Amino acid sequence: QECVSEFISFITGEASDKCQREKRKTINGDDLLWAMTTLGFEDYVDPLKVYLQRFREIEGEKTVAARDKDAASAAATYDYPSPSPSPSPAVMHHHHHHHHHGHGHVYGSPAFHAPVMPMPKPGPLPGPGPGPGPTYPPGRPR
Repeated sequence: QECVSEFISFITGEASDKCQREKRKTINGDDLLWAMTTLGFEDYVDPLKVYLQRFREIEGEKTVAARDKDAASAAATYDYPSPSPSPSPAVMHHHHHHHHHGHGHVYGSPAFHAPVMPMPKPGPLPGPGPGPGPTYPPGRPR
């Protein structure tokens, strides 16, 4: 739990700094994805994008329109660097960055409030299940 909180603070702090530089008050999902890429967690970005897209499809058109306009403009502005096999130097330094600037709330990015991507539940396995075991003819062993 403590590690998760630290990780979230680390990512959110970076996204928050970016928003401050751009004179914006709201951190959106794309800011968080940008921060993760910047801090060397690019391996997680693509799965999160897929999840966020699915989540928005499922949520339907409720609140998506306004958010998508925001996300599209943000996505058009930033080129995400392609994932590189070597972690960025930022990850090597394990400083405890506690970025609590009072805007740690993340708005407009449901992927980070939703539960972790559910794995499909395996159904009953095909073929015969475990039977009663080997059957011996009745009577005493000889």
